[in-house]
Amino acid sequence: MGGPYAPGQSVVISGTFTVSGIATDPTTVTLTIIDPRGTASTFTGGQVTHDGTGLYHYNLTVQTVGYWQYKWQGTGTCQAASDGNFTVSGF
Repeated sequence: MGGPYAPGQSVVISGTFTVSGIATDPTTVTLTIIDPRGTASTFTGGQVTHDGTGLYHYNLTVQTVGYWQYKWQGTGTCQAASDGNFTVSGF
């Protein structure tokens, strides 16, 4: 991911799911985002955008300065997880 981002900016959080290197849609997709205060927000199903087989994204408008973390989790037909992070700077 790029960054650092500024408060009020939109961050695109992307997730890719594969099985043996082949793009695969999980039965269930969950995105958990933890803000710098430690508050976790979870998004599933229609709350995340399905861009194509195995490809998903979520648009998040950030307000809080600090270190953000996220985790994509797939279950069912594609049991996989990936995580990442980004920073929001006040300057």
